[in-house]
Amino acid sequence: MKTYKSGPYTAIETGIGIFLAEERTPFSDVQPFISDANINPVLIGEHQVLPFGAQNSLPEDLRVILDENHITPELLNKQTQLLWGQGPDTYVLSKKDGKRVKTWVDDKAVNDWLKSWDYEAYLLKAVIEFRHLNGHFTKFFRNRGARIGQKAFFTHLEHISSRNARLVWPGSPLLPIERILVGDFIQYWQTGLYDYPVFNPAKPFENPIAMNYSNLYSFALDHAYSRPSTFG
Repeated sequence: MKTYKSGPYTAIETGIGIFLAEERTPFSDVQPFISDANINPVLIGEHQVLPFGAQNSLPEDLRVILDENHITPELLNKQTQLLWGQGPDTYVLSKKDGKRVKTWVDDKAVNDWLKSWDYEAYLLKAVIEFRHLNGHFTKFFRNRGARIGQKAFFTHLEHISSRNARLVWPGSPLLPIERILVGDFIQYWQTGLYDYPVFNPAKPFENPIAMNYSNLYSFALDHAYSRPSTFG
């Protein structure tokens, strides 16, 4: 375990992630990640959403903290580079002599589809977002021909920043999340808000556009966003 100190912040690097500690005072106005506000919906325009953090501004709050501390971003970038490695590629898994074997393959159909859109930019943004927030949002675009009986497929995927995406309150903490809201939540009256159905793997091509929140589950936060490792 290694520690790095910068001003009031101490970054602790462990084998499972990076944790950020801050010297606090009783008068600190920094809101905790976990509070009653996290599980109670807030109204944005005509939509009820689950707030991202106590003030529904956790991505912005985290960015401010990282802007004031050069050590943690450097460590997060290092972890991102390790995850990225030599970049994405296609492979198949098989078993031989009781061991799992990874064999790299050149799948023309898959590679042609990937080359038809900027998949590396999407994946890199997703890795960076996941490394900072333990989750990320994706928008799925289905081809238009599926509406007239042609074979359905996804034309491309798009990364949506967590700053501009929120989980729509389903009406009860016992119900699954069914929609995701996208927009500028600071000035939504100018740019508008758009809600999309959650991607359904059982019916992947049901909607022309769908979204998904992929995240690392945080203990006892079934109906909320994952807790960033920098928040403990």
